[in-house]
Amino acid sequence: MLSGQAPAQLLRTYSAERKVIAKDLIDFDKQWSSIMAATPEDLAGKEGVAEFYVRTAEFPAGFMTEYSPSELTGNKTYQHRAAGFPIGKRFRSAEVMRVADANPKHLGHHHKADGRYRIYVFADQQPAASRCLG
Repeated sequence: MLSGQAPAQLLRTYSAERKVIAKDLIDFDKQWSSIMAATPEDLAGKEGVAEFYVRTAEFPAGFMTEYSPSELTGNKTYQHRAAGFPIGKRFRSAEVMRVADANPKHLGHHHKADGRYRIYVFADQQPAASRCLG
């Protein structure tokens, strides 16, 4: 924004997008603390610590956050082309072939969580020249 790479009004979307994520975090913390504070008798017949942990393990790791369609995430029109990588959701590291030297590398080993957005393009064939990203 300050460098002119995005419109200034994009900043106005931040609070609304983060509010949903913040509510999810608060709800998660309430559930987790309630389960941790419960006695075995309180949990009888209900989801216990192990079950809750397994069901929600991706949340504290940051993998359950999924942003709604917006100027940054777009919509799900072409989601079928990226099965297993939901649009607006952080994805796990995946092994890919690095084009520069044909070495297999994990994406997660090359990028740091520094707050910058990145766009990854996956293809199973070379695109036509008129459709190349520039």
